[in-house]
Amino acid sequence: MPDNTPILQLPLILPAQAQKHVTHNEALRLLDVMVQLSVLTRNLTVPPATPSVGDRHIVPTGATGDWAGQAGRIALRAVTGWEFIQPLAGWTAQVMTEGQAAVFDGVVWKAPSDGTVSVARLGVSTTADATNRLAVSSPATLLNHAGAGHQVKVNKATAGDTASLLFQTGFSGRAEMGTAGSDDFAIKVSADGSTFFTALQAAGATGEVTLPAPVHLGGQASDPASPPDGTLWLNTTTGEVKLRSNGVTVVVGGGGGGVTDGDKGDVTVSGTGAVWTIDAGVVTLAKMADLATSTILGRATAGTGVPEALTAAQVRTLINVANGATANAADATLLARANHTGTQAAATITGLASIATSGSASDLGAGTLPAARFDDTAHGSRAGGALHAAATTSVAGFMSGADKTKLDGIAAGAQVNVGTDLTYTAASRSLESSTGADVTLPLVTSGDAGLAPASGGGTTNFLRADGTWAAPAGGGGGTDLTYVPGTRVLESSTGADVTLPLVSITDAGLAATPEDGPDRFYAFHDCLSATGNDEFSITVSGTGAAFSVLTPQDGGIGWARLAMGTVATNRGAYHGSNFTTMRLDVGQSIWKSRHRIPVLSNATNTYSMRSGFIDAVNAESTDGVFFRYTHSVNGGNWQAVARANNVETAQDTGVTVATATTYKLEVEVNATGTSAEFRINGAVTNTITTNIPTGVGRETGYGFMVLRSVGTATFNAVDLDYIAVEQRFTGR
Repeated sequence: MPDNTPILQLPLILPAQAQKHVTHNEALRLLDVMVQLSVLTRNLTVPPATPSVGDRHIVPTGATGDWAGQAGRIALRAVTGWEFIQPLAGWTAQVMTEGQAAVFDGVVWKAPSDGTVSVARLGVSTTADATNRLAVSSPATLLNHAGAGHQVKVNKATAGDTASLLFQTGFSGRAEMGTAGSDDFAIKVSADGSTFFTALQAAGATGEVTLPAPVHLGGQASDPASPPDGTLWLNTTTGEVKLRSNGVTVVVGGGGGGVTDGDKGDVTVSGTGAVWTIDAGVVTLAKMADLATSTILGRATAGTGVPEALTAAQVRTLINVANGATANAADATLLARANHTGTQAAATITGLASIATSGSASDLGAGTLPAARFDDTAHGSRAGGALHAAATTSVAGFMSGADKTKLDGIAAGAQVNVGTDLTYTAASRSLESSTGADVTLPLVTSGDAGLAPASGGGTTNFLRADGTWAAPAGGGGGTDLTYVPGTRVLESSTGADVTLPLVSITDAGLAATPEDGPDRFYAFHDCLSATGNDEFSITVSGTGAAFSVLTPQDGGIGWARLAMGTVATNRGAYHGSNFTTMRLDVGQSIWKSRHRIPVLSNATNTYSMRSGFIDAVNAESTDGVFFRYTHSVNGGNWQAVARANNVETAQDTGVTVATATTYKLEVEVNATGTSAEFRINGAVTNTITTNIPTGVGRETGYGFMVLRSVGTATFNAVDLDYIAVEQRFTGR
């Protein structure tokens, strides 16, 4: 006798078996699992964290943890843990989370949503038959899009078949549209379902539309306000059919000429539209043909004919005037230049009297002036017609050669450009001329411009106002500085004072007093271990997320590496123990951290990183000032962010996050919380002055955090060298 049933493998009670209730109860337990089988899920690859006794799941391919290697089996949560039952081909299970049944084919579980459903007939609220294999009885039928457009396709085998939509009344056809008997599209109507009339037909080859039956325009009481060209309508008030063509409304019909009698603006129509006459005196110059420049309307061609556009030469021929003839001759005949024998008095020539008295070049374009006209009356008359001594006169080209010596009366100090060649001699400061007088340039003085004298070879001398060189007081050429310890100021008697900085977390400077205590808070973690210290805590969440000690890289003593695990909600952080510890308006606040990014965020495994003043490690900060990175923002660049009560100012730093690259991130908020400066590797990238959290209720904390949102693959997200925070209080 076998020990189990042949199909379900239920245990059988053997003859004279002791503890029969054990075997019987085991059989009942198996039946309890398999009869009326339903499961919660069939696609969960990780066992639920808090299952209830009796929960059943179909284990999918790729399951991990306690379900590893159990693909296709039914996982039952028993009191002692997970138990697995092998299904038989043909088993059906209702999947509760999907609202459908899945069938086991001996290899995998399949549900209707996994593939195409094929049925011979389908009736919705009605019965389908051999012809109407899909039948729907409904007030309406909706065919919706799946993200964009939607097409309803009616296909036929050959052009001679029918592909159409038939509209019926009492199951008798009344209208049909489609391609019936050909590939031309047609709309047909019928009053009885047997005789159909074609109302419209569009040729498939050309798109030409034919209207076999007469077209009746319903009409409107008045013309449309601004009909586009091609509009056709019936004006029921006038009874006219009108067409809009080329911006003009035209009446269709109306007699032999197509236009009713009457005044049509510049045209009178008579004889039932057959005779059109242009009204007298209505053709304006604007309505005539355009003329080219320098033409006159006339006719040069022999014989009677249409007017012509004449050139200037044709006009002169017609009026018997020679080319080039002038109007200032007394002779009546102007045909030839030889006939210009008249004279004209000098007093009647425009401009001649002006040049005779002014001597201005603007009054005479060319010619010779008398010597007396060389008197410059604006600067005082000079005897003999000579140029005034103080005049600024350019004579280059006006005189040349020996004529230059004829320029009389040029006194010392006059500026005269005579076009000579000049050579500068440095030793004598002389501009030497090959044709004129040499000029010696003056040295610089306290009130005048000139040439600077030689410095005498000194390297620290300066040029004084009197044109001489001297060494500065105190020697060395620099300012004298006095250090004042109380203010950290180097005071200068001759230049700007300099205030020396206090020492910060990793920068050189003057050490503050005291080093730590009521005036200053300072905390530092060098990641010598993957655990926190008094000022920093570590938080990790999600399967596989963890910090580990890393071999030092790119300098530094200790490095810690944050790994992402197997769930999309992995996160990790080094942070202050209290996220309402700091107010950013009670003293200068400084944050510094140093990172390397082994694997960038991407669409498959997405995470975001923040470093600075933050108040959360599982979500975006409500209040904070920090650096932020994820691949989908600003092309993967670091962001500079300030947030106050969930309102933020975010700026692109312009620095792209790259792998195998070390980034030193610094955030410095001034003592009043009105300005935040962001630096990457020592260079200032951004300054933010808005949405910096200040005041009671806007407290924040400090730290570095990584928050994952997409993906289940394990990878190393961020390496950390050190983190540090400092605040110098102003009111304690």
